Amino acid sequence: NTYTTGTANSRQSFFISAIDPTIAYAWGTNVWRSSNVNNYNLAAGTSGISWTQISSFNKTILDVKISPVDNNVMYALGDNATVYKSINATGGAPAFSSIPLPAGASSSVDGSLTISTLNPNVLYATANNAVYRSSNAGATWTDYTATGLPGINFQKIFIDPYSSIESVYLITTL
Repeated sequence: NTYTTGTANSRQSFFISAIDPTIAYAWGTNVWRSSNVNNYNLAAGTSGISWTQISSFNKTILDVKISPVDNNVMYALGDNATVYKSINATGGAPAFSSIPLPAGASSSVDGSLTISTLNPNVLYATANNAVYRSSNAGATWTDYTATGLPGINFQKIFIDPYSSIESVYLITTL
């Protein structure tokens, strides 16, 4: 069973939960979830994998992350500089709240999210050439762009999961 529904953009992505390897997420213009992604028999070439659309954003989704400690907490970054947050992402009908990035943020080209493994309330988001940090699960954001970063697009942001400090890495479009 191949996930193909609702992926009209070229940014479709996919990941399997590190907390529960039976759960996977895929996104394009919305977010889809499989709760049985491990239901594939390679030897027989059969699949019982099913996908459920869990959002109705109808926006290009640039990145999706789940909390490193709770599969129910999910963040999705839209191309409208909005972070969509769910606290029941594995439920039957997940609800999402909209959290805008600070005024002036634009994520129409590139954008990425990451969540701290040291503190799951700490999030980072990139939106084109800006970097934002939240220390309260997205309720408020601080613009970290003015810390001497070059004015180039940041495609991805990562936190080192093995670091004892908040080591953040950016991938750029030089």
